[in-house]
Amino acid sequence: AMRALATYVQERGMALRLARLPSNSSLSRVAAPLAESGWSVRVAPDGFCPFIRLAGHSWDSFLSTIGPAHRATTRRRLRALEKNFTMRFERVTDDAMRQYALAKLFDFHQARFGRRGTAFHTNLLRAFHLDVTDRLQKAGVLRLFMLRLNGDLVGVMYGMSFKGRFYFYQHGYDPQFQSHGIGRAVLDLSIRAAIEEELAEFDLLYGGEAYKSAWTNERRPLTRIDMFPAHLGGRIHQHAVETERTLRAFARRVISDHAPQTS
Repeated sequence: AMRALATYVQERGMALRLARLPSNSSLSRVAAPLAESGWSVRVAPDGFCPFIRLAGHSWDSFLSTIGPAHRATTRRRLRALEKNFTMRFERVTDDAMRQYALAKLFDFHQARFGRRGTAFHTNLLRAFHLDVTDRLQKAGVLRLFMLRLNGDLVGVMYGMSFKGRFYFYQHGYDPQFQSHGIGRAVLDLSIRAAIEEELAEFDLLYGGEAYKSAWTNERRPLTRIDMFPAHLGGRIHQHAVETERTLRAFARRVISDHAPQTS
């Protein structure tokens, strides 16, 4: 299959840029046949995915593996919600609730991030997620969870379960409940649900956000592969890409050097 893809790309003389690939990605195998044909291939690190090992754990035994402060905070947060509200955390299994939960997730992101949000900020993106979650639900892969407090939907987890691994794609919550730690509670309860499903891993996906390090120090390295055809247009494209990256790196250093430091 990868040789067929390489042939397709090669016949059209198009550059191929693959970002954030795990080391065992089948897509990375397309590089070898292109390199054999004289293409320029550049491989570089491209961030990482933190992940949590869950295999063999109950919720309580898993909590015993994390730091004592984080463990105590997690238990206290969930106890407080159960004490102050009638709390329900449930998986979406029907089509009407899928559409309702997604609509609330879109609203939560808009309320929290405004113009800074990019996950669901256009009608086309929202239509895409409505379509893809329908397909994933029919395939048994979708894991869409709702957190209700006193009957009101206040948090949504949008993830997937495939080959023993939970993939945490997005979550959102009602900003009015931020003081109750709702965002973290949605993640807590999703990890507990993955354990109850007897999944082996909870993949937090790309990015080194601070809240992820509270759960795990394990990371899966990612790779970027850029492939450019041997003809002149390919060399020009390669030079333009490398120049852009150099300028971006320089700009980040300048901004970092001049940004005010906060404690």
